[in-house]
Amino acid sequence: MGCGAHGLVGFTKKERNKEMRKIAMFSLGRSGTHAVGRWVYESLKGNTICITGCKTDVPELVDAHGITHIEQIIRSKYVGDFEVWRNFNITEEEPDNIMYIFEDRDFRIYKDYSFTDVIINNRDPYNSMASRYKRMENFSYFLFLQYIKESLGETSEVQGVNFLGINFNKWFVSEEYRSELALSFGMESND
Repeated sequence: MGCGAHGLVGFTKKERNKEMRKIAMFSLGRSGTHAVGRWVYESLKGNTICITGCKTDVPELVDAHGITHIEQIIRSKYVGDFEVWRNFNITEEEPDNIMYIFEDRDFRIYKDYSFTDVIINNRDPYNSMASRYKRMENFSYFLFLQYIKESLGETSEVQGVNFLGINFNKWFVSEEYRSELALSFGMESND
């Protein structure tokens, strides 16, 4: 379920009762980012918050005491092109997962934050370039190669966290591939 910035309030818990997944998803713009991001969001087990349109400044949404700062963060950090999705009542329950979606960002920024999981979504360069050209957007061949090399295992920049590389073209057409991805990432397939 999507929601705007209004209506979100924080909650307080004395102690966190569970380990929370903090997921960073990286994708080039016009590469199926929102389709894959929504699929991951809907496939995660438990209460989930997802913020799209993240830049490189990633605030902590939940501190060590389980206090959420969502309303304050949205007002101060996310002005403009972003969305917040959540599937639970934030005033009554704790999140199990917090997911941040980045477009056109160097995925190595994950090292600066306490992410537990990193996802890189890749689309073939021809469709990515054509889609961006149509919208008069620049295409970063450097970022494209960085994402592809990491997903194929040619580089190993992502370490110490769960990693999932997604081939958007294959994800789009194959229910079996989506099921394999969900299983390997500890999610429930929602096809």
